[in-house]
Amino acid sequence: MKARSKRQTGSARESSKRRVALIASISLLAVAAGGVAVLRARTVSRQDPPPTGSVASASAPRDRAVTLISYNDAIVLTPEQQQVMTTALSSIAAPCCNQNSMATCCCPCNLAKSVWGLSKYLIAREGADEETVRSAASEWIHSANPHGFSGDACFSNGCNRPFERNGCGGMNSSRVM
Repeated sequence: MKARSKRQTGSARESSKRRVALIASISLLAVAAGGVAVLRARTVSRQDPPPTGSVASASAPRDRAVTLISYNDAIVLTPEQQQVMTTALSSIAAPCCNQNSMATCCCPCNLAKSVWGLSKYLIAREGADEETVRSAASEWIHSANPHGFSGDACFSNGCNRPFERNGCGGMNSSRVM
C-alpha cells in the first residue's frame, strides 16, 4: 500500500511540475506578446505626430506620407471611431478618382492610405471630431499637390506618379513616390 501511495505522490509531483512549466510557458508568451504590442505602440507614438492645423507646413509630401501610412498600418479604430472617420471622409472626393469618396477611394493607394493614417491618428490619439478630421484631410491633400488633383489619376496611368505630378504616390507602402 505504501509503494502505491509513493507512486501516486511521485505521479502527482510530475503532473504538478508539468502544470507549472505549462503556466510558465504561457506567461512567457503573454509577456512577449504584450512586449511586442507595447513596442509597436511606442514606435508609433515616438514618430513626429501630424499636428492639427499645420500639416501643410510639414516636410516634403513623400516623407510625410511615409509617416502617415505607418499610422494607417499601426492604429486600429473602434467601431465608433471608424464611424467618425467614415463620416468625415465621405464628403471629400478622392483626389485620384473623384468618382469615389476619400473614405473608400477606389483602391488602397499611397495617397488614400496617407489620408486614412492622418485620420486615424487624429481620431485615436487626439480625439478629433468629424470636422477636424475633414479639415486636416483636405489640408493634407492640398499640401501633397498644391496645384490640385485632376480627379482621374487612377484612369490616366497616375497610380505610380508622385503626388505633386497628379499621382497616387504608388501602390506599395514601402515605395512611396
